[in-house]
Amino acid sequence: VATLEFDIVNPAKEFTEVEITSAEVVDEFGIPFVLAGRNSRVYFSGRDALLPGEFRLGQNYPNPFNPETDIDIYLPHQANVTLVVYNMVGQLVRTVVSSRMSAGTHTVHWNGRDESGRLVSSGIYLYRLKADEFTESRKMLMLK
Repeated sequence: VATLEFDIVNPAKEFTEVEITSAEVVDEFGIPFVLAGRNSRVYFSGRDALLPGEFRLGQNYPNPFNPETDIDIYLPHQANVTLVVYNMVGQLVRTVVSSRMSAGTHTVHWNGRDESGRLVSSGIYLYRLKADEFTESRKMLMLK
């Protein structure tokens, strides 16, 4: 037995993203297990592949984070992708992704460490996606 509550996040015609806001699952003995969190996402589409209609960079989650965070990347077609993190003075902190990626929705994990493997300090960081000719940046907050 399962009870699900959800919000429609992107009611686009190409796909619809549904974020599960809470779920209660009851085992065979009637003991409930509550599931919650941003990682419980489901995508619906027609008979075609689950492809975003355009390039998009999602907001990291959780935000603020400590010390790890996830970032969603939406690619309508295969592309050369670079995802980098900068500090507020524009210095490169970490290249998280630098590769050719297939079309679709990808979740990239950043462990909060710089290129040398050191944990970054508390503060605001910028992350930038470059996919072919598309570029988008967002802010995130590391809070210890």
